[in-house]
Amino acid sequence: MHLTRCMVRSHLVVGAAEDMAHSSLRFGIGRFTTEAEIDFVIEKIVATVQKLRDMSPLWEMVQEGIDINTIDWAQP
Repeated sequence: MHLTRCMVRSHLVVGAAEDMAHSSLRFGIGRFTTEAEIDFVIEKIVATVQKLRDMSPLWEMVQEGIDINTIDWAQP
């Protein structure tokens, strides 16, 4: 598997909101990628996402039905 870190917006997420495009992950799977490697990455991603959600007050807000896109985050 190939994993890169890049702040350039991928042509694969054209049409997505800017924040969503920059918070996405893109994986490349080749013909030599094994099922075990894919399962390993899936397990790690799921665990990491859960850990980040547990730490995030924004995730709690989303779960409560608050549309965080409507919040004015600017300080007075």
